[in-house]
Amino acid sequence: MGAVAKSLGQVLGKRGKLPKPITGNLAELLERSKKTVRIASKGKYLPVAQALIGTEAMSLDDLVENAETVYEAVKNKVNEGNIKSVYVKLTMGRPARIV
Repeated sequence: MGAVAKSLGQVLGKRGKLPKPITGNLAELLERSKKTVRIASKGKYLPVAQALIGTEAMSLDDLVENAETVYEAVKNKVNEGNIKSVYVKLTMGRPARIV
């Protein structure tokens, strides 16, 4: 880690892309990362929330239930009038507009 920091730290640090060492229980870390919701901003007024709602192997009812749960959680944090649109997509598929 020290060699990486000396060589690439000045370049990668400014971009926020420094590697993070993994410590502790790996299985617990993987489970926690699967449950995270990523929020990114494409500009000052364009926040984007991304969340994994399931896999292709899951039934349609389970996917709908998961999507509604995520939508309700976002709606509780943000005023519903501030949600412009909702899209669902597969990893390599085209997005489908829901709202």
